[in-house]
Amino acid sequence: MSVKPASNRELSATLTLTEMPASCGDAFQPGWRTRDGVSLSKNGFWLYDRTRGMNLAMRAESAESALIEAISYYQKKTDRGRAGTRGTTCDS
Repeated sequence: MSVKPASNRELSATLTLTEMPASCGDAFQPGWRTRDGVSLSKNGFWLYDRTRGMNLAMRAESAESALIEAISYYQKKTDRGRAGTRGTTCDS
């Protein structure tokens, strides 16, 4: 049994936004993945980053929600990186 995404958009060279139809929610076991790495276990919007090899958003209610999840992920990651450099000085 094969379920095709309702839509699949390349947002950039590394980001793919996929919308899975509600009918596929029960068709696959959790954790099954397509060739592109998009999990088919639940319906909704999935945002996959090929560079990181991970989903940045899973089962988001809208494309906008998926993008916000991805931005929030990268913002938190950036904030953690900055926290490690706070209070340091470069004295010559």
